[in-house]
Amino acid sequence: MIHEDDGNEGLPPWMQGGIFLPNIIGPVKNPELQVLRQAEQVINTVPKVQIDSDTRERLIKNIDVANLWLSEASSLTEVKVPCEILTRDEWVRNTARGWLDLTSPISSVIASKLIQQAQHNLPESLKPLISQLSQAMQQVSKASLLVQVGNAAGNLSLEVLSGCDVGIPLLESPKALIVAENVVKFASDFHLPLDEAGIYLACREIAYACVLQHCAWIKSRIFTSIHSFSKSMSVDNELMDINDMHFDAASALTQITGTIKFEPNEQQLNALRVLEDQLAILEGWVSTVTTIATSRLPHAGAINETIVRRRAGGGPAEKALSSLIGIDLHPRRLRASQSMWNKITQTVGPYKRDSLWGHPDLVPTSHDIDDPEGLIKRLSENKSDKIDDELSRLLDSEIERNVKNSTGDDEGDTNSNGKDASKS
Repeated sequence: MIHEDDGNEGLPPWMQGGIFLPNIIGPVKNPELQVLRQAEQVINTVPKVQIDSDTRERLIKNIDVANLWLSEASSLTEVKVPCEILTRDEWVRNTARGWLDLTSPISSVIASKLIQQAQHNLPESLKPLISQLSQAMQQVSKASLLVQVGNAAGNLSLEVLSGCDVGIPLLESPKALIVAENVVKFASDFHLPLDEAGIYLACREIAYACVLQHCAWIKSRIFTSIHSFSKSMSVDNELMDINDMHFDAASALTQITGTIKFEPNEQQLNALRVLEDQLAILEGWVSTVTTIATSRLPHAGAINETIVRRRAGGGPAEKALSSLIGIDLHPRRLRASQSMWNKITQTVGPYKRDSLWGHPDLVPTSHDIDDPEGLIKRLSENKSDKIDDELSRLLDSEIERNVKNSTGDDEGDTNSNGKDASKS
């Protein structure tokens, strides 16, 4: 046993006697599998909704109908996306990597704060141990985050209806996912015809997947905004007192997890506003196209209103984002975005509406949500061929920029070898 007069003074309890976190937590291996296992513990606490072969076949037919109707509502749905009917466990398996990518900045923030506190509290004689301590903090912060992500994904899987129900693109490649158990429960809980609910939800999901497939840059833009928000989060110094922590295998993760404090600063608020507009513009288009495609359904309005109320009341996705990242999304911009897309469709038609997704610089902005008439005026004044010309110009300039960058890299390599290409 090492006593205070042996150089132990100032050490937190879990470092006394040479006990370090790497021996308690161990390295984080296969994070996706750990998330899945943690989520399964949550999923297994709730009785499963049994899906028989007949119900599954009905949901497959709902997808076929949705594909047909969407082809009449939008040109972006002409290229079909893969569609899958999943269990809750399978939904977690499909989205685990997305959740980890989404929350990756958080563990870095926690580890950095823990290391800062440790550096402040370590006696000078033990400062050489900071490298080992840094590794320990990184491991425990990653492990604590995996527990949080697994719990959030598990709870979310009990309610989420489809891939787009989260509102954030979590899949590695766009595809339409329908969580059969939850769709059946949703229809039953709100007394909706299963086939109508199935078709409506399939339309939403397929439309969402199609626009993501058409615009690969959407996901990176959204993730960039979320990471900008996450990286500037703070950690509660009072909650995270490294000297008061008595780490053991059972309590270490709980103590670390409870230290995150979400108090948005101005930088975070700006990132949040950008994110809200990005998600609202995407969701508004999906809702508009879905409304057009499902106009034949007698209960389409009731289904849509149920989904809106579900989200406004703090749906599963909103709760997960709030607990994991501290992002509180509000639907106030969504209704304005839907109104904008509806006006665009009614005034200039679906072709010009969908052409706005042709390039990042053409997509409506926050200003357009506030002033859709200005955007509609510009679209009305431009004939379709002018829009096509503008899109071609943007694409050509992007290609030219990439070629210049590539050429510049080549020239840099040549010069680094001490040779002048013009003399070779």
